Amino acid sequence: ILEHTKLADPRDASAFSVDSNSVFVKTIGRIQASTQIDDLLSDHLGLKRQILQLTVNPDLVIPEYFCHWLNDTQIGRLTINAYGSRLHTGSRLSVPDLLDATFYLPPIAEQEKIVKCKDFLSGDFMIQLKSIELDGASKKAVS
Repeated sequence: ILEHTKLADPRDASAFSVDSNSVFVKTIGRIQASTQIDDLLSDHLGLKRQILQLTVNPDLVIPEYFCHWLNDTQIGRLTINAYGSRLHTGSRLSVPDLLDATFYLPPIAEQEKIVKCKDFLSGDFMIQLKSIELDGASKKAVS
């Protein structure tokens, strides 16, 4: 992590200078990460959420992979749990501890493969699968 900015009130998202190496982490509640700040701003309860902007080193990590690693992998969730504390409303991430943490990530080439597979599985594959399901359902309805 090259640098970070902490935002106490997500309604003031202009405090962030977004670039292609940005990763946004919601640090209270259900801890999650995204490369798009808008993904973390939807707060239907009207509660203030703390958001941390991390700038990652592009020579070591792809931002989309880092989000996937934190959100979807067991080791990422364990890392979040190790640097967080449980509250009755969810979790709170210890920002200083997170910033000092060592992340064991695969090489960039491997990260690229994983991001491509994840994108395919969540995009084109799901469209194809829905099409097959709809086609199968319409054939059953005709017979």
